[in-house]
This record gives sequence, structure tokens and C-alpha cells, in this order.
Amino acid sequence: MSKRFKRQDNRFYPKLGTKWRSPKGCQSKMRERIKGAGKIPNAGYRTAKAVRGTVNGKKVTYVAGLSGIIEMKKGDTAMLSSTIGIRNLMIIAAKAKELGVEILNRQRIRSGEKAIKVAEAKKAAAKEVMKKNEVAKKSEQPDGKKVQ
Repeated sequence: MSKRFKRQDNRFYPKLGTKWRSPKGCQSKMRERIKGAGKIPNAGYRTAKAVRGTVNGKKVTYVAGLSGIIEMKKGDTAMLSSTIGIRNLMIIAAKAKELGVEILNRQRIRSGEKAIKVAEAKKAAAKEVMKKNEVAKKSEQPDGKKVQ
């Protein structure tokens, strides 16, 4: 929940955290909505209909695959699904850049790029190890003794 609505007695018991839970005690001042006891969520706090579902005033489209990006136009805003793998994430990011679509959760793309770089470095290291092993095998004679 937002910072506005806090769990009852959360200031006395830090382990309760700030997540919202409805007050249940029979003598609870918060449940009875007594002034100063804390705010309880209700319909009056709801955001305006025009603003709902927008980020920074832009309508957001949830994208779970490449087909979702292809349907979008220039200037649209997209939010990428967390279920998209790194390879498809990079394809979608390239396509979005090409179409002029803004992606809100760019940090996923940045972390995907980092993961790809790490994987490429591991592959390069593994190839070097394989080459060293091949050279070592070639330098050995059939009877198992090394050639000098």
C-alpha cells in the first residue's frame, strides 16, 4: 500500500512493517476511525478516472511478447513483462527502439545486457581452457609421456 496507510501499531513493533492490514481489535481506535489514530483506506482516496492506469500522464501498455510491441505506434509507452527471457527481451528492445516506443522498465534491458556480457566472457574463458587442453593433449605421446 502507499505510505499514507500504515498498519496499526507499526510504530511500536517494527516487524509489522508498513504494509496495510485492517485493524481488528474491539477497542481499536483506528477501526473506529477516531481522529489521530491513523488513516484507513476507503473510496474517497481513489485516484481520478482520467489518471488511473497512467504513468507520468501516459497510457501504459503491458507487453508480454514481440507481438505486443509490433502492434504499437510511435510515441506509445510500454511496460515489459517479467516473464520475458533475456534473448527475447533484447529483440523486443531493438524493435521498440526501431518503432519509437518508450519502454518504462529500462532497468530490465540494462540487466539483460549485463547478463549477456557475462555469458560471453564465460564462453571466451571456456574456449581458452579448451584450447589449452588440446595443446596439452597434442604434446603428449601415445604412451602417456610428455614430449620436450
